[in-house]
Amino acid sequence: MDILRELDESIDFAKGEIQWKIMLFLSEKGASSISEISKGIGVNKKASIDSIRKIIAKGLVERVKYDIYDLSATGRSLLEKLSTLSYLREPLNGSNGNPKDISSYSNFVQDRNTIDGEMDIMHNLNHYYYFVEIGKAAMINDGKVPVTALSKELGVSKRTIINYLEVLSVRYKFFKRINRKSVSGLKVEWLITDEGKKVLGKIPGIHKMRNNIFLKFILRSTLSTRLDYAIFKLLIIFAIISPIIFYFYKSPIDHIAATIWLYFLVFYTLSSIMAFLGTRK
Repeated sequence: MDILRELDESIDFAKGEIQWKIMLFLSEKGASSISEISKGIGVNKKASIDSIRKIIAKGLVERVKYDIYDLSATGRSLLEKLSTLSYLREPLNGSNGNPKDISSYSNFVQDRNTIDGEMDIMHNLNHYYYFVEIGKAAMINDGKVPVTALSKELGVSKRTIINYLEVLSVRYKFFKRINRKSVSGLKVEWLITDEGKKVLGKIPGIHKMRNNIFLKFILRSTLSTRLDYAIFKLLIIFAIISPIIFYFYKSPIDHIAATIWLYFLVFYTLSSIMAFLGTRK
């Protein structure tokens, strides 16, 4: 009864349904944006924002960055008490409804606390998707995340990429932020960590990309992070140059330019084929 009273005092069971849904959603999915929370619990953004403000005021949720929120230490503690209540009331298999003992629950909590970032990220598809895409781009780029190129090819803003990098670095420790000195001043760079490389390496097909020299060459020479986008750029370049070459076909210099153009066309075509086959072996 004391636990129930404490839970009800924190968030009213009768009036705080949306607040409880947000708490449970963040507990399961981890740090999430307003859009993700609203979609996840099935309410509009205004209702989510109003409820988040209330539970922030209670110290149960905190802002990670911009519109991304996560449970605070107090919020996690509160949900652990809720888990205790539901767990102790669950009957043992084959029993007559006797509650589970405290020692069993302690082991349960301890097991949950040992779950690392690898398992944790699997519970949030958005985080997993961005981790894979950002991780692959970093792997091709010697561990450095090409934020600008990645944002263009994924069709999202640089701010979105940076937001997810911050979540992936703070919550999962898969990336780290460093400041490098440059001519224009301090430059912020994001690097994949050893833990991030370890988890990324367990994804099927990633090790093939790591050893694919043709893929690395094409991506770096076209300033791309994905093979399909690199081929798209090459098609545009060759399509623009070819009419110019045919227009000046009578010029002696044009013959040299046409030879060079044909060489690069064949070379990049074969390299693209080898890069593609290298990811399929």
